[in-house]
Amino acid sequence: MSSLDRYTSEVSEYRLPILARVPTGATVLDVGPWTGAHGRHLVAHAGAVVDGVEPDAPAAGMAAAVYREVIVGLIDDAGVQARLADGGGYDVIMFLDVLEHLHDPHAVLGAARDWLRPGGRVLCSLPNVAHWRVRLALARGRFDYADNGLMDRTHLRWFTRSSARELMTGSGYAVTWEDAAVPQHPRVRVPQRLLRPELFAYQLYFEASPR
Repeated sequence: MSSLDRYTSEVSEYRLPILARVPTGATVLDVGPWTGAHGRHLVAHAGAVVDGVEPDAPAAGMAAAVYREVIVGLIDDAGVQARLADGGGYDVIMFLDVLEHLHDPHAVLGAARDWLRPGGRVLCSLPNVAHWRVRLALARGRFDYADNGLMDRTHLRWFTRSSARELMTGSGYAVTWEDAAVPQHPRVRVPQRLLRPELFAYQLYFEASPR
């Protein structure tokens, strides 16, 4: 199995709540789709038409098997943004685990307002740097980077639930829905009401519409 093939499996159950926010038949822009697992799910289960912007050419080629179009490039590149502005617009733009990798996520979210059709929305997922594991590491004087996860060494930005909301509102959006991925150990189940997202959420989910 190649390094790309292992990313073509089914969508994680924790992603289903945010993908369910995509209306049936919507035209979707998936920013940073990698090999296209989310788009495959939306095409199969929501009858969506999906485009993508992906900087990794081999991954983009795999996503292109089901996406209508995949632009190979970076979402903060002026040329890529010009192509999106010239398109017909989208009902939904997804930034799933993308904004934390950008130098200026406010600018990209601001530009995305012009790529939406009237009534359109953005869907964003952001890692929660206030997760208890990160807090515990900090209490021990550690802030160690990793190859993936909350401490992915390619993250340029860090967000709590509060600062993630501020990212949305400060970029000209009104938050219309929030959720969080709060994984639990399969052998130890805790009532969901006791798991505060600020402390236990691994991912923070937002839906927002231009104001």
